[in-house]
Amino acid sequence: MCRYGRLMEVLGTLFALAAAMVFGCGIVLQAAEARQVPRADARRVRLVARLARSRRWLVGTTLTLVGWLLHATAFRLAPVTIVQPALAFTLVVVLLGAHRVLDEPVGVREVAAVGGLAGGLILLIAAAPTRTTQHAHGADLAVPLVVLGIVALVPLLRPPSGRLVPLSEAVAAGIAFAWSGIATKLFTDTLASGRQPTAALWLALVAVAAVLGGVAEMSALQVGRASRVVPITFAFEIALPVALAPVLFGERWGALGAARILTLAAALTAVLAAAVILATSSGVTHLIEAEAASEAERRGLPQHPDTS
Repeated sequence: MCRYGRLMEVLGTLFALAAAMVFGCGIVLQAAEARQVPRADARRVRLVARLARSRRWLVGTTLTLVGWLLHATAFRLAPVTIVQPALAFTLVVVLLGAHRVLDEPVGVREVAAVGGLAGGLILLIAAAPTRTTQHAHGADLAVPLVVLGIVALVPLLRPPSGRLVPLSEAVAAGIAFAWSGIATKLFTDTLASGRQPTAALWLALVAVAAVLGGVAEMSALQVGRASRVVPITFAFEIALPVALAPVLFGERWGALGAARILTLAAALTAVLAAAVILATSSGVTHLIEAEAASEAERRGLPQHPDTS
């Protein structure tokens, strides 16, 4: 790859990391409000309507919108194989927030995870395929997206009962956010090619997927521990677009050679493992849960038990 292409990939990575930082700030503010809403509103769009009455949740949502703009810009510069894994740094921001707000210690485990995350991302930059502006069309594009959409919707259409409900909601949220990421990439590609009507359609679908993902995630956080909800959501959000990149976006892994493919696999494994470690860190979960508890105490509201 030419030096200019590598420079664009590095710049795209920086935009993705900036998006992760903003997403990290937003997710804490949003999650702190999720448990204040009655469980009867779970899996319903009215859950978002209730949360929208909170100034803190609105600030968090505004930050996520800014993060999406940075995310979309990253797709203009770097391949999906780099951009999506970089979003795992959202968890680093949440961890640092826990350290500053709750004085949670950052141990060797967390430091090692951050190092693994950084190392995995560096390897991805070195081994990733070239960014393309081409994507699948017709059934090759529609079938995977429809299947993902159905899988994301099914848990939200069933009555919310049972101990596995937060798990299914977390999976639905991860798939919906992955769908939104894929649609964001398609939006940037069609916008760059001058097909504004198609780009507007993809933008609308980004919004729909993001709302569905938000409803599922907030529903899961109402009764599920953040240490169980967040890793599942992030794993699907990161891994699905990368896994589908060769099919949907023409990122040709087969042409990279065995060494680079093995490097890519190792790097993605390192990123996902680090994300799980960070998401289950006591600092991350305590920050989300303690803010929710303090807000409930201030308002005199009962807290929802963890049934996950």
